[in-house]
Amino acid sequence: MTTAPTFDDLRWACAVHNGEGNHEEALACAEEAWRRFPERRHFSWWLVAYTYVAMGRPADAIAALEAAEAENCLWRIGMLRNDVFDPLRAEPGFAAVLARAEARIAARGYRPRLLVAAPEPPVGRPRVLLGLHGATSAAEDFHRHWLPAAALGCAVASAQSTQPATERAFCWDDHDQARRDLAAVLPDLPVHDEVVLAGFSQGAALALELALAGDLVRASGVIGVAPSFPPATRFPETARPLRVALLRGSDDPYGIGVPATADALRAAGHTVHVEEVAGVGHDYPADFAERLPDLLAAAGVRAS
Repeated sequence: MTTAPTFDDLRWACAVHNGEGNHEEALACAEEAWRRFPERRHFSWWLVAYTYVAMGRPADAIAALEAAEAENCLWRIGMLRNDVFDPLRAEPGFAAVLARAEARIAARGYRPRLLVAAPEPPVGRPRVLLGLHGATSAAEDFHRHWLPAAALGCAVASAQSTQPATERAFCWDDHDQARRDLAAVLPDLPVHDEVVLAGFSQGAALALELALAGDLVRASGVIGVAPSFPPATRFPETARPLRVALLRGSDDPYGIGVPATADALRAAGHTVHVEEVAGVGHDYPADFAERLPDLLAAAGVRAS
């Protein structure tokens, strides 16, 4: 018996077909993803609309955006601003959809947030584990996975973006806005010794970017879980090497860029530890709490 494709199967097949110019096949995948997975329509609208753009069918692309808007799924406007939609910029219907989305988001008044858990037992100047959630997530989702680090002498601080991916979940698509959000909450960090940046998926990619830049947050290490990196990345040689720990699942399609990123980081002088967990997809492994001490150690943090 043939197993029905998962959402991720359809998403990646759509991307491959579009990349090869097979737009009819891509559209079939995109429409199946929209139809069969209503809980993922906050993303599948992009697959449908982008494929229509690639096919030169702007009216259908705008209709797909309006359908997503009618389903209350059109919140991730960073994707609307992506250059793949440039062919629609002059279309009044597209401008109207974007304007309504921007107004809807502005009316919600999203503000950056920071959840902080002090180390137990208390530490005078603890290391801060500053965490960034994944796309389509929130600070609480991230925080609960990392709270065991508080028992290892870390203050656990989990930041939340102001960029909605859904009405109640968030992303870090616009990195300039991400920096502004983090700058707003950094004064709320406890007095600390040093910072290790941590992130899940998109948050892991942003954590690495921020640690390498070193201007907003001067981190000594990075921990990335299910990191979603570009397929190939080059980094300049650094005078301030980082300790980077990466945890990925063997079945995670978003982890395709991890090996190249790890190699590029090592070539630039950073220390990189990569751990792969068999049978795990784009998620935390069930035994993440047990793995956390070793990840912290790989990032240069020893239990207090």
